Amino acid sequence: MAVRPRKLIAMCLYRGGMSDDPEIDDYGEPQTIPPPMTVAEILARQESRSSRVPEGYLDSYEVGLAWPVVWTIWPVLNANHVGRQQVSTALTSGETINVYYAAEDVQRVQDEIAAGTARLDPAWRRDTAEGRAAFRAYERRQSLKRAIGAVAVCILLLAAFLLLITVLSQT
Repeated sequence: MAVRPRKLIAMCLYRGGMSDDPEIDDYGEPQTIPPPMTVAEILARQESRSSRVPEGYLDSYEVGLAWPVVWTIWPVLNANHVGRQQVSTALTSGETINVYYAAEDVQRVQDEIAAGTARLDPAWRRDTAEGRAAFRAYERRQSLKRAIGAVAVCILLLAAFLLLITVLSQT
């Protein structure tokens, strides 16, 4: 897969910081935020979903479809008092708890986002400089966690290999 030179240069510049232009993403490409789906459209698509989802509720993925301008939905859900319901599922290996969000509250917040009256910190939005900076910081933290995990696994594998060599050399 070939990377276009412009995108490669933009990717290198990303490490040094990009402009805060809301129309341009971190790689120098035009930022495309899809239009929001209405909650009615999302609920109409739910017939093919699992029956474990309570009627009139949405999962976090569907909330993201309703609020595409928001990159982190949990603070927005809390700040705007969106109702939620927990559904626990007993499995042979333990219990799983899924959280679903009230569709009417999600629609209310979607309307408030469109009107500009929702409790919505700029750091939670995809289309603001603060939001892009917060998202980049989040991605850096996630990358650091993955790197630390990979190093830990490598150290454990090396220790196991050395232990195996030691045991085999003594026999």
